[in-house]
Amino acid sequence: MTEPSIKDKDGISASITMTYIVHHVYAQGGTLGSTLDNLYAKFGYFASNNSYFVSPSPATTAAIFDRIRAPAYPVRCGSYSIKSVRDVTRGFDSEHGVSTLPVDASSNFIAFAFENGVTICLRASGTEPKIKYYAELKGDFTRRDQVEAQLQLVVDAFVDALLEPYRNQLVPRTG
Repeated sequence: MTEPSIKDKDGISASITMTYIVHHVYAQGGTLGSTLDNLYAKFGYFASNNSYFVSPSPATTAAIFDRIRAPAYPVRCGSYSIKSVRDVTRGFDSEHGVSTLPVDASSNFIAFAFENGVTICLRASGTEPKIKYYAELKGDFTRRDQVEAQLQLVVDAFVDALLEPYRNQLVPRTG
């Protein structure tokens, strides 16, 4: 949401803001491509990888989250080290002891920060039989595809180690 007075989750205010940005960039003789290249040079490349699995039952979803938490939170996914874990459901934060975010015991939400800069948030949908993940990485690579490739490797290791799709009969998102 780009405008705090407009409660817009559908992106209408963002599209209006983007129209203003395009107008400004072209009025200055630039292009969106050159503007993005300048931003990447200054801040680095960013990538996100968001998806979900359909769970066969609420019991399966609960069991997956319980296994992630017990007997202790994971410290690795494959060859990737986990730097910190924040469990909003239980109010746990490995960096601060207690979560600085509001605790919501009625939901399943755990965030993982990896040593290589990847963050992955895992949550159960409250309205559908889905387990969703949101992964991102800010990379200091020379090309965006390098950031995306590194992120994909971590996501694959995360999914294999923590969600175990085959064992848990999870159905990946299609389309």
